[in-house]
Parts: sequence; structure tokens; C-alpha cells
Amino acid sequence: MSHIWIVRDVPYKIPQVHHQSYSLAQRESLRQCVNLYIPLVKQIPTAKHTPYQQSLLDFIQRLWSPNKIASPSTEPTTHSGPKLPVLFYIHGGAWMSGHRSQKTVHEILKSTSRQMNCVCVSVGYRLCRMRSRFIELLLLGMSIIGLASIFRKSDLIHRIMWLTMGLFCFVLLMVALYSRSWPVNMHPTSALDVADAISWVTSHHLQLGCDPTRIILMGHSAGAHLISTVYSNSFLWKRTQLPETSVVALVAISGLYSSKWMQRDLMTQTLGRFVFDIELERWKDAFVVDLLQKPNRPLYWPKTLLLSAEFDYGMRLHARDLCYVFRSLYPQKTIEWMTVSNVTHLSIVAFWNYQHHRICEYVCRF
Repeated sequence: MSHIWIVRDVPYKIPQVHHQSYSLAQRESLRQCVNLYIPLVKQIPTAKHTPYQQSLLDFIQRLWSPNKIASPSTEPTTHSGPKLPVLFYIHGGAWMSGHRSQKTVHEILKSTSRQMNCVCVSVGYRLCRMRSRFIELLLLGMSIIGLASIFRKSDLIHRIMWLTMGLFCFVLLMVALYSRSWPVNMHPTSALDVADAISWVTSHHLQLGCDPTRIILMGHSAGAHLISTVYSNSFLWKRTQLPETSVVALVAISGLYSSKWMQRDLMTQTLGRFVFDIELERWKDAFVVDLLQKPNRPLYWPKTLLLSAEFDYGMRLHARDLCYVFRSLYPQKTIEWMTVSNVTHLSIVAFWNYQHHRICEYVCRF
């Protein structure tokens, strides 16, 4: 079994800084970074590094210190081992929360990198920030309704679903209050960051030991929306400077793919107006189901695996529409849609390593 070497906070795009280096706190505050999960043939003692590892670490340190003078020792050497497939994972969080280093993401990529023997990349991106008192009040009301569901006279499953929604809305409310002074980012800011991260990693494939012709795109919730949108939007995919055929598989977990279902109720419509645009007609440029029905849709589409939770807050309607459009446009390609039982929209990734939910095995077998 290979050892997984984890390299955190590698910047793919950072602002210019004059005459100073980034501190650890500044690194953590920046979203435009990736975490790398690189399989090694054998475990290396923590205190020692191979020449390849040390050269890569020196190179990353130089990225954080733009004023540092370049020297031969700070340029990464070419990876001498076989080129491995590269998997890009985009975290979820309603486009407003989540982090590339959160525990669920770490466990997913550590196990996936080991089982699939591939380089895994956890992509960070700039989050949407709200400056709307109405949205804050709406989230407060949804939190109260959801948390009060514990006193409802209904079955246990429905009470757990409402309680989970209340907790999630409460977390989003705390994020909104905490981030009032942060810049406001709307679509396609997050999608542009994802495209830039893919471009940066594949352009350094010789140093990272990954194969740019064998790319797997994977994401959960908002992350599933982002990977499908980046690939299906010709403008965004051109930003990666890669051919469409370089993606061999796309794995989307409980994602949002259709603007029609995004507009179905007040809560998702309000969230969409904040993340995308006030005009609902413009949402068609942000969802894969709508993009695939346009003349400039991709000529090639990789095999696709859709995973939905049994209790998914309506996300299964998105997956159903995507399956229908995909099979009508790409009848020769493979798309699988699986429903994972006894999990919710949030716990489908929290139970990644749990024995009862073999989601990692689904992905590896696919």
C-alpha cells in the first residue's frame, strides 16, 4: 500500500506582494490554493525528504515568497516515476461556506488517492459573500423553523431532515454575519478559480507527477455544480488550456444542474439570486442542463457518475434532468445514476469511510 504525501496551501494564483513573504495566517486566509495528495511508493520518515520532495517544497516556498531570488535549488525537478491520473475535488457549501482542508474532504481524498493510485487535488475557491439584510433574516427564519422541528409530531426521518436544514441555515447565517466586511463574489468567480486551478496543476504536471490527459473531475453539492459548469461552458473550459478529451470521468455528488429546479421554491431562488444574478434568465449560463441545450455545447463528454442521497432536498430532480439530457445528446457515452440509501445531502460525504456506505468503492469501480 502506497504512502500518501500531503502538501497543503499550494497557491495557484496569488496577488502580488512587494518586499515581503506570506505568513502562515495569510496563507490560510487565501482561498486560491490547492492541497495535493501524492502517492509515494514507500513511506518516507517525516524528518527526511527525497530530492524530489525537497525540490517541490522549495518551489512551493518560493511561490509564497515572490521577492525571493530564483536559484537552481528552488526550481522543482521532474518527477521520475510513472505519471498518475489526477483527480480534482471541489468542496460544497452552497457557494458560501466550506474549505479545501475540512475533515470530510481530507478523508475522501486520502482514501481515494490510496485506492485509485492517483494524484488528488483539493481545490479552494473564492466564496460568495452576502451583504443583504433580507437574506440574513431569511436564514434566521429558516434556522428557527428547522431547529424547532425537534418538537414536531412527525416521524424521526422528517424531523432529522428539518433539523439538519436548520443547522445548515444557522451555519450560513453565522458565515454571513462574520463575512460582512469581506468582498462580494458572484458567479462566475468561483468557476473561474476552479478553471485556473486545473490549468495551474496540469501546467506543472512534470513536477507533480500527474498525467494531464487523464483527468477526473469530482465535486459535492456546489462543487458538483462547479465542475459540470466549468466543463460544459466553452468560455470557462478554454481557460484551462486543455482539450475536452483530457477529462476521462466526471463524478458529481448531490449537485445542482438545472436552473428550472433552482427556481422551484423561495429558499433556493433567493440563494440563486444572490449567487448568480437577479435576472432569472441569466441563470441559463450557469447550469449544465441549460448549457448542454445550446449550440456551442461540448462535442465530447466523458463518462459520468451521478450520486444522490436518499434524502437530498430535491437534488434528485436535478440529476434526473441531467440524465435525460445527457442520454439524448450523447447516446454512445456512459452515465450512471445511483442513490445512496439512508443518507442526507450533507451526510453522503460525511460517511465516506463508513463501512455501510461504500461510496469510495462506487467511484473506484466506476
